[in-house]
Amino acid sequence: MPTLFDGDNLIVTLPEPDAFGVLQLSWREDVYEAWKDWLLAYGTNMKYEKLFRTFGGDELTPSLDAGAYFVVQNNRGWRFRPFESDHTVYCVDNLPAQDSLLPIMIPTIGGYTVLLDGIRPNTEGVPREMAPQVAGIHGQVSREIWLDPSLVVNGNGYQQSPYNNLTDAIDDGEANGISSLVLLDDVTLDRNLKNFSVRGIGVPSLDLAGYDMKGSEFHRVKITGNYTNSIIVQESVLLPGMYLNGNFEKCAMAGDLFCVPGATIFMTNNGSGVAGLGRPTITMSDGGARVLLSVRDNNGGMTIKGSQHVDDEVTVEVNKGSVTFDSTNTAGSMVVRTDGKFVDETTGATISREDYVQRTYQRIGLATGIPVVNNVDGSYTFDDVVVGASIDGSGNVTHNRTA
Repeated sequence: MPTLFDGDNLIVTLPEPDAFGVLQLSWREDVYEAWKDWLLAYGTNMKYEKLFRTFGGDELTPSLDAGAYFVVQNNRGWRFRPFESDHTVYCVDNLPAQDSLLPIMIPTIGGYTVLLDGIRPNTEGVPREMAPQVAGIHGQVSREIWLDPSLVVNGNGYQQSPYNNLTDAIDDGEANGISSLVLLDDVTLDRNLKNFSVRGIGVPSLDLAGYDMKGSEFHRVKITGNYTNSIIVQESVLLPGMYLNGNFEKCAMAGDLFCVPGATIFMTNNGSGVAGLGRPTITMSDGGARVLLSVRDNNGGMTIKGSQHVDDEVTVEVNKGSVTFDSTNTAGSMVVRTDGKFVDETTGATISREDYVQRTYQRIGLATGIPVVNNVDGSYTFDDVVVGASIDGSGNVTHNRTA
């Protein structure tokens, strides 16, 4: 009788022994591989709690590997039960328990005696004299965990055999101190992702889905969603619905973005990812907790909305393109520095404007000793008793000579 899996009761019944009352059991071949076949044989079996988490098995030399581990998810309720007879089980392969304080075996239903030999959590296949060298290798190699949710068959998390589910990937990283996660396809988080460095291959989509991202950073992904704690995002696409809290560098803003209430946000060298006449927007907290937003060296147009907390602070520097502070900005302090067009529709926020024309003519004034006046209508005036000049909002200059 082969290995039997009872997903409803989370019990695995081990195979029947031979005529001599002996079972030679490989956890890899007889249980782990059989479990994967069972999962795929009936689509409904995927609904049950996972039985194994695996890692290891790497080749260290042509004749030496680090040993594979088949970690029993006994913390989820899974148990092994021997076949109903008196017999001895000789086990091979490494079988650690996810929770060492919980059992992995339960007794037979009948009153049988079963001797289990060979269950071990230690690395297999590494000679004693090689242990120091192997330990050195594990301490020096920087590992990444690879995740491809599009795969049907789950792997071991290495590049050649990625995991196909987020749970295995994060569990592996947290259990083994691996902080680098590589995404090969789109992912929506279903748990916290703390202290990870995530990078995408082919710019996959990542939805943070409201989870805790403390200490994590993201590279070359299309990212969206809300989250708790601040993050770092580089060389990525900020999709519509992305919330901002932390540092964002060299990213394309692809739509409407939102500030996390209470956030401190630093954005540098980003640009508009909206084609045509559209433009990205950044909405402050709409009167929620104070937000500090600093946008530096931005390229392309953008609109800032919702500065409604009295202590909100906004600074926007745009190299190319126009900036709009719209009418939903009713409080706070807002500064704009731009070489392009600036549209001020605010209805109560305190605005400070330092555009290209003002800065240019202030420099001329300093060089010549001619005072520069910033007029209420947006024009600038140079004036002294000898030479006066003014510039209107369109950049037209008029020189006025006086006696």
